[in-house]
Amino acid sequence: MHGYPPVALVETWLFLATNQSPELEHVKLPLRRVIKDYFGSNELAKLYVEQFKVEQAEVHYL
Repeated sequence: MHGYPPVALVETWLFLATNQSPELEHVKLPLRRVIKDYFGSNELAKLYVEQFKVEQAEVHYL
């Protein structure tokens, strides 16, 4: 997955962009733009994270 940001960073972006806390309203729009620039949508960013976790799980079980 070269060219994409680290999974931990994407998870943080997704958490902040979808959090319902009023204190985080000022970061939601910029983060949604960053996610859209890299992945096209929140759903695709979530798939990226899930795929990474599946690949890591497979590596640990070998």
